[in-house]
This record gives sequence, structure tokens and C-alpha cells, in this order.
Amino acid sequence: MSCQPEPIPLGWHVWRQTEVPTPLVQAAIDVRDHVNKYKRGTIARTMVYNGQTIGIWVSSHTWTWRNGVLVTGLCIPGASILVQQPTGSVGASTPDSLVTPDPTAAVYSAEQPPGPDWPLVGISAGAGATVVTLFLLALKHAGKAARRR
Repeated sequence: MSCQPEPIPLGWHVWRQTEVPTPLVQAAIDVRDHVNKYKRGTIARTMVYNGQTIGIWVSSHTWTWRNGVLVTGLCIPGASILVQQPTGSVGASTPDSLVTPDPTAAVYSAEQPPGPDWPLVGISAGAGATVVTLFLLALKHAGKAARRR
């Protein structure tokens, strides 16, 4: 699947630390859980945490971690925690990116909705057809009385 992630706004960098404070995680998960309400490529929410301006960025994710395993080749929406860089700092003029998978990046991908369970659909269709057939046969035979001599 081809997917081009939206560029992170200049002056912002992805939160890259193994520990992410709970209030930031909660804000990111709230945005992620309502990700379809936001346009991709936008900062959905800002907040100040420990004197830093934090943004919750909505974008297309091409990778995620599921049960500790890296999954790539995706194009799913998600939320990332960004930190605004001080004006005039090197970080303010250096672009950041989420193209390369990074286990330290504070990235929260929305799960793809599960597809149909095709074997279960087939079994259900077969069972439904069997019930309808038996019902029609019962109706056919129920209307005939036994002949007496």
C-alpha cells in the first residue's frame, strides 16, 4: 500500500523518549480514538507540560508496533506527541519525520477495522440456507393430508 505521511510542521519534533508522561499519553490516545474528527496533517490539540508546548499531531502512519512486533506497509491514521522547539534554536529550523520506525517515538496508531471473518460468513450462509430449505420442505409436506381408503 502506498502512503505518504504528512510532513511534521517545522519547529516541532516528535517526543522521543522511552517514558512518556501519563497526561500526554492520555491526550494522544483521546485524539487517536477520535482521529476521524481531525484532518490529517494538523495539530489537533496543544497543551503546556513542564513548561514545554506539546502538540498532538494527526497524520498517516506507515508503521506501528503490535504486541512488540514492528508492522510496516500500512496507511492508517494516528496521533503523535510533538514538542515545540524554542524559536531560534537549531531544532526550530530542522525538520523531523516519522518515516523511519522508531521505538522511542511517542506514536499511537489507530487500529484498522477488522475485516470480515470469511470462514464464519461461509458457515453462517450455509446454515441459513439449510434452515430455509428445511422450512420450505416442512411447509410443502405440512399441507398434504394422508389419504384414507
